Amino acid sequence: MEASFTEAYELHVDVIYRFILRLLGDPTDAEDMTAETFLRAYQSWSELLDPASVRAWLFRIAYNGCIDLMRQRQRYGTIPLDITTVDEMTQVFTSPATSMETPLKGLIRSESAEFLQAALLQLRPIDRTVLVLGELEGTPNREIAEIIQRSETAVKSLRQRARKALRDEVLRLLKQRNTSLKDLF
Repeated sequence: MEASFTEAYELHVDVIYRFILRLLGDPTDAEDMTAETFLRAYQSWSELLDPASVRAWLFRIAYNGCIDLMRQRQRYGTIPLDITTVDEMTQVFTSPATSMETPLKGLIRSESAEFLQAALLQLRPIDRTVLVLGELEGTPNREIAEIIQRSETAVKSLRQRARKALRDEVLRLLKQRNTSLKDLF
């Protein structure tokens, strides 16, 4: 058991951390929730029926933990993002600059990612989840359905609505900042 759990941990810890960070928006919370996710997984390892679905199982544990934390925060208030969180989130949302990239393009990409992450963090948790899994992690709808315990058809609808909600939120933030999409991208 320990060998297979260790393998699962090593294989999935980074993607689970990124997923949680994108949902919660805070690196410290993401580290804590990642540890909590793998602790819960270790404690329930014998209940895993299909070792082939370990990735979806881990995502479901992480998702449920994040939802619980967000609900708790709604009751007791939230902690605003600080600049270090924004910087770290920007790194998570952008890939490293290539040697062919100019400093201006790197700055634009970084600013665009910061804007997108701010918009993403304003979405409902379920919308955030399907966007992060589907659009950023490339998770198939079938696996997303397993993680959030909905049908594939529901996931397709959720993804469509989440994309629209993200687009609307980006436009709202742009309007608030008096910026246009051309200026951002």
